[in-house]
Amino acid sequence: MNITIVNSNREFNTVELDETKEYTLGRSPECSVMVKSTIASRLHARLFFRDGSWRVSDNQSTNGTWLNGKKIRESAIANYDVVRIGDVLVEFNDEELLQSIIVNKSEISEYTSEKAAAQNLVLNEFSVKVGELLKDFNEKTNERNFREETARFQTRLTEMVNSYASDNARINSEMKILFELTKSISEILNLKQLLNIALDLVHQIKKVDRGLVLLYEKKSDRFVPYVARKMSLSDLKVDENLVSKSILAYMKNNPGPVLIKNSLMDERFASAESVVALSAKSILCIPLVSQQGLQGSFYLEKDAAQPFDESDAEFLKNFASAVSVAVENTKLIMAIKRERSIRNNMERYLSPNLIDQLTQTSGELKLDGEKREISVMFADIKNFTKMSEQLKVEEVFSMLNKTFSEITQIIFKHDGTLDKFIGDAVMAFFGAPMKHDDDPVRSVMTAVEIIETVKRMADEYRSEFGVEVSFSIGINTGEAIVGNVGSLDRMEYTAIGDTVNLAARLQAKAGYNEIVINESVYNLVKDRFRCEPLPPFFVKGKEQTINAYLIII
Repeated sequence: MNITIVNSNREFNTVELDETKEYTLGRSPECSVMVKSTIASRLHARLFFRDGSWRVSDNQSTNGTWLNGKKIRESAIANYDVVRIGDVLVEFNDEELLQSIIVNKSEISEYTSEKAAAQNLVLNEFSVKVGELLKDFNEKTNERNFREETARFQTRLTEMVNSYASDNARINSEMKILFELTKSISEILNLKQLLNIALDLVHQIKKVDRGLVLLYEKKSDRFVPYVARKMSLSDLKVDENLVSKSILAYMKNNPGPVLIKNSLMDERFASAESVVALSAKSILCIPLVSQQGLQGSFYLEKDAAQPFDESDAEFLKNFASAVSVAVENTKLIMAIKRERSIRNNMERYLSPNLIDQLTQTSGELKLDGEKREISVMFADIKNFTKMSEQLKVEEVFSMLNKTFSEITQIIFKHDGTLDKFIGDAVMAFFGAPMKHDDDPVRSVMTAVEIIETVKRMADEYRSEFGVEVSFSIGINTGEAIVGNVGSLDRMEYTAIGDTVNLAARLQAKAGYNEIVINESVYNLVKDRFRCEPLPPFFVKGKEQTINAYLIII
């Protein structure tokens, strides 16, 4: 494992780590790795190898130690992780992992000294075939068959190389390299690791001075730096001229590699200030294009004294095709995993039918907090405390689970959202995340069916538990804030606000197997249900009396 220290003045320093040693990091000259930062502590952090992996530990520093943007006390380190100490970045690179991808390093050196081999017709034909194979792989691959299709792809790729080798004695090192790289990246499902490895391979094969991979954001129509070598991503945010927007725009409008042998002498960019500011550089900009369109770009720089040439552009174009497919597959699988995670989370409070509607709708599902008009229902078991004193602990839980299982199915039947169980009560709401025109009606229908179900189960409760079970239910319609609330480790989709509080107050006013609604609900459901007005009453937090109604079942 190596670490690259990127100081605030953009100086780079690489240190090879020894697993038998412990390293100290800080601004003190006595540290194993000195970081040049005035806001770093003298002995800021420790770095050590334990249980098969490198770990970083904060040493009670003033400003903390940050791993991939998250403050940590101690954590294991993975390849391409970035630790921030003050305003200094420490990037971790596993050189052995990179070397394991390239089978024969002598073939690389042979290729770099014989670039002319890239021009032969056999290679061009081979590149086209690889592209067709990648396209077929992309069309047939999804998360469920990824491993199977990857194995099939690699088998076909091997057969193709063997076919060319047997028919053409001139198969060259570049073809073999392209084969190994295409095969390797097809197995990677982590986008960050994929692009880091791809950029490392380009650096090793082409000996570039600086480089980065940018991903294209279609919505904002801009290129965003994602991984970089010999230039800091934080520097790119501060000084956008480190990458020429003119070159990226030209590549976007003129599909294909953009080869600049000398940035000061290329007439295409003679008037582009961002290019002139680069001094005498050779630049190679290779688009990452898949079936879904432009994915991003390789942006590579060398000294103009040893410029990129057409063979470099041809090789990297072929390599970029493989990377583009891998990027698209990785994004697709990430999206599937994210959707699955959301779906698994939603299954706790939404019906399967409603989840299907949400995942199939073209509209965007908002779970991050918004104001919506909803109908909130609270249902509570009357006299539960007294009832539970008559039962054994296991009987209490058995009765609750049996009752709430029935209630959950009723809520889901009417496309309600199950918010939470609160001891012997349940809270649900209608109108989010999926809205219906008749949500107030659905809430009352749910309440009526709950009461009818509890009455139907009365004999079962008496014979099994020896108790009488009844519910009191309150419903209110109004505006509330709905969305995910909680910590990063545990999020709950819930509703908050005065509308929720009033629904709970209405439930407290309801008697045995009664449903109490407020005036806003009454005005929306009076044509569907028999209602009886109740005497106005005060509730906590309200200065005016509440007009409420009893649903006649």
